[in-house]
Parts: sequence; structure tokens; C-alpha cells
Amino acid sequence: VIDSVNYNVVERVSGSITVVEDIEYYTVTFEYSNDNNYIYDGSKTTVTITATYTETGTKVASYTTTMTGPSTEEIIDAGTYTINVDIEHLTYTSTFTVTRRTLTLNLDKNEFDYNADVQQPYFYLTNVVEGDKVNVGTETKDTVNAGTYTVSATTLSGDDSNNYVLPEVKTMSYEI
Repeated sequence: VIDSVNYNVVERVSGSITVVEDIEYYTVTFEYSNDNNYIYDGSKTTVTITATYTETGTKVASYTTTMTGPSTEEIIDAGTYTINVDIEHLTYTSTFTVTRRTLTLNLDKNEFDYNADVQQPYFYLTNVVEGDKVNVGTETKDTVNAGTYTVSATTLSGDDSNNYVLPEVKTMSYEI
């Protein structure tokens, strides 16, 4: 005779008993301090994980958590993070995305007086989170003669450049 809340008698055949352990199911919730797909702002997003037994609502005493993404310790930088909660060989997964911030490009100067020297404007960036290090690479030609020319933003570099994206319009004109 088997008398346990953890087992169910499934089948009796000629004096033998087949016993299957009940599978306990869990409910896992992931609560984030920011909305999913929010635009990078340099702040940390916290996640609160709650794991309970589905039938009783009682909190699960022990589980393991792992995170993959731009960081495995905290959610700050732009990118997609995957958080796994493992409870007794069952895995519950949540993903969270921090969207890259779009930079604003400005020229330091868009008109030059002719002086027979090479003249090129430089981009400066706005919409950068205070303290972040981001630089913009440009493509331009050595311009000396009077006329209208263009300069294009081509790349981003710097310690925090992965959190940013160039705007759709990357080319601006200037005159000598």
C-alpha cells in the first residue's frame, strides 16, 4: 500500500504497482523597474523574481538564477538580457531589452571663409548620457576651394558607444 501525497498509483498489474511521482509546477514572475524596450539612459534596471508553488501560492524556498546579455550581473547597457530561473530541473525564462539611444549630430561650424587652407567641420554629439564616452568617426574630403561640401558620420567609438546609434540622417553640408 502506498500512501503519499507525492505519488499516484497509476496502474496495478498482477500484484505489481507502477508509481509515478507527482510533478510540482511553479509560477515564476519577473518584475522589472523599467518598461521592456526602454531607451538607454544609464540607469540600472532591477528585477524582482518571485517563485511560488502554483497550487498553494507558497513561495519556493530555493532556486538558482542566471543572466546572459551585455552583462551577467546587472541590467544597464543597451542590449537583450535573458534571465533563467531553475527550480528542480525546470527552467523559467524572461527576456528584457534596453534599446540603444539615438544620438543627435551637430556641426561645430557650417560656414567657413576661404583662406586657401583645408577646412573641415567637426560633429559634436548631443543626447549623450552625462558621463558616457562616445565619439563619432567621419568621412569627408580635404576641402580648400569655395563651394558646398558634405561630411558624413560613419562610426561610433568610445567606452559607451554600444549604447548608442547614429541617427538616420548622417550627412550634413557646409560651405566655404
